[in-house]
Amino acid sequence: MKVIRDLEAAKSLLLGHSTAEFAVALPGVKQRIRQIFDEDITPDEAVRRILSEVRSRGDHALLDFGRKIDGMGLAQLEVTKGEIAESYKKVDKELVNALRLAADRVHAFHLIQKKKLGLDFVE
Repeated sequence: MKVIRDLEAAKSLLLGHSTAEFAVALPGVKQRIRQIFDEDITPDEAVRRILSEVRSRGDHALLDFGRKIDGMGLAQLEVTKGEIAESYKKVDKELVNALRLAADRVHAFHLIQKKKLGLDFVE
C-alpha cells in the first residue's frame, strides 16, 4: 500500500492516472477480472461493461455483479422500513448516536475534500 500525505500529490495521482495504471500495482486484479468476465480485459473495460449492464438491466445487474464480485446472494437491494425499525430496537441507542455522529463527520470531511480537489461539482 502506498501512503500519500500531500494533497497535491494525491490529487495528481488520482486525477492523472487511468485505472489500468492502478491495476499494475494491485496484485491479482487481472486474475479477478478474468474470473468475473471469463476473458482478459482491462479494468477500464470491466468498469464500462458493469456500467453498461447496470444501465440496461438495472437492479438485476447489480444483484448479479454483487454475487459475482462479492459473493453476496441478495434477493433485493432495498431494506424495508419495517426491517430498519426492527434493527433500531436491537441496537443500543448510544451506538446509534455514535454511528450517526461518525456518518455526519465522514460526510462533512468528504465535502471539504471534494472542494479542495476541485470536485465540488460531483454529487
